[in-house]
Amino acid sequence: MMNPETVTTDARPPINRGQMFIGIVVLLVGAAFLLDQMRMIEIGHAWRYWPFLIIAMGVKRLLDEPVRGGLRRGWFMILVGTLLALDQFRILSMNRSWPLFVVAFGVSLIRQALGRAARTRTSS
Repeated sequence: MMNPETVTTDARPPINRGQMFIGIVVLLVGAAFLLDQMRMIEIGHAWRYWPFLIIAMGVKRLLDEPVRGGLRRGWFMILVGTLLALDQFRILSMNRSWPLFVVAFGVSLIRQALGRAARTRTSS
């Protein structure tokens, strides 16, 4: 007789949704390039919107991983995507916007220090 604790109803491993999402995006981008090469569509102007893929991946990370690491990485991806979009549409050039990364890094360090101080006070 089998032990009911060792019997599983579904032997398949869980699907990695993040990998699935990235795979779908890569597949769609590749298909768009292929159709462009075959002169079935023109993606020249549409390619300007590629930074929004990074923003979408950051939003997805925020929604899928609402823990500290996921939030930090999600917001970083959104920041990078936003800066790249601003550069792509010539609103703010990357040559002039790099200090925003330094400011964001400084804010991140300050938030980490304040978070540690608050945790230390509550645990004491």
